[in-house]
Amino acid sequence: MVGDELDRLIEIARMNKILLGFLRRADISTDLRWVEEMKYVKYMNLVKEVANLLNDLDYAFYKFRKPIEHVSVDIDILIDGEDVAEASRRLLKNGFKPLVIEPYTVTFQKYGVPIDLYTTCIRLDNIYGWR
Repeated sequence: MVGDELDRLIEIARMNKILLGFLRRADISTDLRWVEEMKYVKYMNLVKEVANLLNDLDYAFYKFRKPIEHVSVDIDILIDGEDVAEASRRLLKNGFKPLVIEPYTVTFQKYGVPIDLYTTCIRLDNIYGWR
């Protein structure tokens, strides 16, 4: 891979949100790789922080694991409606800022990363006659 071809592949990887995985697999050690590695470390540390805060509550991360390393733009969590108030209290106490409060979703932010708490899943089996 050289020049323009490599730049195009990097841009495609970026658009598909798999830039870090691509840079690792292609063994590209540049400033861009270093920046992506640091973003990944910060993101994973934030995930660990959230997991520790919600440890004894009924929740699950989703849209989290992909088959290749990636730096996600947010953290999505399904949480039992009974636990959302306690989860919110813990997040607030630990420096997470509330952004959006809706009937079935609460969004916090820390270090520029949104953390979405979803309390309900939509059932598709009864929508538009789907079975």
